[in-house]
Amino acid sequence: MNAIREWMDKPLSTTEIIIILAVLVFLLFLIIQIDKWRTHQKSKKFIRRHPDAALILLAAEDKPVSRAVLNVLEGEASSPFPVPASQRPDGKRGLAFYAAPGPVSVNLMLSHAKDSDGRSSTANRLSLTAEANASYLALLDNMGHIRLSLLKGNNPNFQASQEPSKSETEPKHTYPHTQPRFTNPVMNYCIQEEKRIIICCFLLLFPLGYLAGIRALPWFSFLIPVALFFVAILRAFFMGSRPFRQTLEKLPDQRKEKIWLSFARPHPIYKLFSGDVHLFPDCLICRYGGKLFLIPMESITSAQTMRGKQALYFVTTLVLQTDTGRRHSLEFSGRHQDELSPVLSWIREHNPNIVVSD
Repeated sequence: MNAIREWMDKPLSTTEIIIILAVLVFLLFLIIQIDKWRTHQKSKKFIRRHPDAALILLAAEDKPVSRAVLNVLEGEASSPFPVPASQRPDGKRGLAFYAAPGPVSVNLMLSHAKDSDGRSSTANRLSLTAEANASYLALLDNMGHIRLSLLKGNNPNFQASQEPSKSETEPKHTYPHTQPRFTNPVMNYCIQEEKRIIICCFLLLFPLGYLAGIRALPWFSFLIPVALFFVAILRAFFMGSRPFRQTLEKLPDQRKEKIWLSFARPHPIYKLFSGDVHLFPDCLICRYGGKLFLIPMESITSAQTMRGKQALYFVTTLVLQTDTGRRHSLEFSGRHQDELSPVLSWIREHNPNIVVSD
């Protein structure tokens, strides 16, 4: 036991550091290979169940697809898996999935290299009547539209409508309008963050007061919350609002003015966990994670609702994927979990091309 303690107290040599780094790299490589093996095993299991399954190759405007997320709405389909260049018409490695013969409808999102507009992902709904032992090529363009072509098969009338169908029983929501405290979105964000920081600093005073009372800390330890408060305020103003300013600078001047004027008027505002989301016809302004974000409505490609597994079932998350590859997680907690539905309905009303999955 003493030998182990002495070895742990001894500083690592250069050789030992290199060995540890090599082991970590090997473990990472092993995890990646195991994940690939599991993906192949799932696809083989699907083929054993459906030996006449159709093969659907995935591509995005002649760019290599690095990742694919698939949500099956109708029929049966396998998880996406890598395919060698020899099986693709473009002669490049990529991804594909199997579909059982018959009607198939899936929500599909592809991640790829950034295009000239800075987009790194596209999403849409893919619907077709799969033919036994056929092969198809699904090409997603930069606008999220799917061009499906038949590579091998006899049925030319395979493609079904790809427009996302809205449920006739989808609840209609009313959106109460609220006047924000400040007409400037950055100032409104800073004030809201200041209130949250004050509460955190006030709670920090209790353990500091106890430790100072038993003389475990000097009396000037009470200045720690004050210093943290000013540091947090400076960070919120200069760093926290940077994502909002960066996105705003890319917009035309006319649209910038429209956003400022819309924010100054009453509009729908919904509470998030440690934040809020402001709804506008052409964008969302979100405050979460200590930062302020501007999300243009047309940049949202998909929305996913995640329920039940986080924070002991007290948090429901709406994950928004944009065409730049960024994921925004809007967390609705406690009694505000019911407000996720109107926020999602608002997004679907003003961006009908969005792909929604649970």
